[in-house]
Amino acid sequence: MTDIFISYKRQDEARVAPIVEGLRGAGLSVWWDREISGGQAWRQSISEQLEAARCVIVIWSEISVGPLGEFVHDEAGRAKARGVLVPVRIERITEPIGFGEIQSLDLVDWRGNPSDLRFQNLVAATKAVVAGQPRPRPMTPARRARLLAGWASGFGIVAMVLGFATNVVGLQKPLCKIPGVHAVCASWGLGGVPTAAEAALWTQRVAGDCEGLRTYVAKFPKGAFAEEAGRRLQAVVTVGDVKWIPGEQPLPLTVRSTLAPLANEQAARADALTRARTEANQACEMLKASGLYRLKPATVEAQSWRCSARGSGSVCGFDGRVTCHFEARQVTQHQVCE
Repeated sequence: MTDIFISYKRQDEARVAPIVEGLRGAGLSVWWDREISGGQAWRQSISEQLEAARCVIVIWSEISVGPLGEFVHDEAGRAKARGVLVPVRIERITEPIGFGEIQSLDLVDWRGNPSDLRFQNLVAATKAVVAGQPRPRPMTPARRARLLAGWASGFGIVAMVLGFATNVVGLQKPLCKIPGVHAVCASWGLGGVPTAAEAALWTQRVAGDCEGLRTYVAKFPKGAFAEEAGRRLQAVVTVGDVKWIPGEQPLPLTVRSTLAPLANEQAARADALTRARTEANQACEMLKASGLYRLKPATVEAQSWRCSARGSGSVCGFDGRVTCHFEARQVTQHQVCE
């Protein structure tokens, strides 16, 4: 499932491309209509991706808010109904009727710098929606200054706060351990503190599952657990699981009459069946020789008897079938990560 669906007008493609790349650089998976390959049903593909996305970013511009943006309006309306809409303005416009109550994030003068505070607001809002959490209040330069000043008063040194913000002297990790500051670090993924989304993905992994580690690395290549995930993937071990599957194999069987007669036909038939079981087990031994089968007692079925009188007694033989019963060895291999 894709994290983000981008709704926009094709005329704005050049300005939307840096947004897509910036979001992917932040560890998010993004789908936009440039992903549609030749031969795919265009509208069906868009509808499927729109409904599957955890978050829908709509790009408002002069052309997308106007009459030519009806598809953008429709996609934004569906996302709003699901509660996953994140609107973004790339031009100074007024949102279409019905969308004004959701504050649009401002990227009007953004020049593609992913560390720009305005773009970081978009990343934070998007990650919150993807994780199903409340959207954080957009950070403004004034609010960030107040926040840093509050930290400075708590620690007593303004330089320490500025160092924390830029991690110039490696202050982020020790300061992020302080209660209160830790929550702020988690919301922004600073100081090696995982965001709620990556912490949830890490803790929900199944023990030994390599795919869970690969999913984490793909989504959070610079996340708090990325190095540990890489170490575990390098130490992958291939394990073979052995299962024994029940089966059977029918074979033709001919039992000859004995030279010495038995007292009567009933005794001769019983003797033929006794000899048949011994011959049946010997016939099934060929399966055991391969080492791929575990044999169980064979069963014998007499289909055509041949009995005759001999001297004062009877002799019997028959044509029939032996069924070899066994368990076949099946080995399946899978990877296990620490």
